[in-house]
Amino acid sequence: MQISRESQTPRVGPRIPHCLVIGQLCYFRDHGQRVNIMIRIEALQLQRLAAETLRHLSVVDTVQVTEVRELTDGMWMVGFEDRAPYTRFPGFEIGIQQDWSPEHAAQELRFELRNKLWICPLCQRRAQMRRIVDLEMFRIECEHCGRFEMDAERLEHLRRSLE
Repeated sequence: MQISRESQTPRVGPRIPHCLVIGQLCYFRDHGQRVNIMIRIEALQLQRLAAETLRHLSVVDTVQVTEVRELTDGMWMVGFEDRAPYTRFPGFEIGIQQDWSPEHAAQELRFELRNKLWICPLCQRRAQMRRIVDLEMFRIECEHCGRFEMDAERLEHLRRSLE
């Protein structure tokens, strides 16, 4: 007696339509219709995104991702550890909203890491940065670019413009 292939594979529940993932959207084709469904950022995806951002900023020798956790409101917190001897923040977290695309999350990670890790706005290498007392100015001491001063507004503009 032969058993057909259909009877060997049990069907449980309705048939799941084919899904094509492009970026953060999943496109389903079912009965000739196209339905868009958002795919949420998940912990493993954020872990990889954060590690890739550290490689992009060339700081993997002193900084590592310690954890990725989801808060009760759905926001994600990505924890980092900075082992550089002159660091301001040995341990810190960056918040990622649940409805952000992976591209937006990566952009926000790069911006916040440039700020927390004192990345030189000119050459994108680590530097020493100090706020000048009573002024909206920073003194930046970079091994590559030398010593210079920059107002806070210009510094933030340069950090954002790199995206």
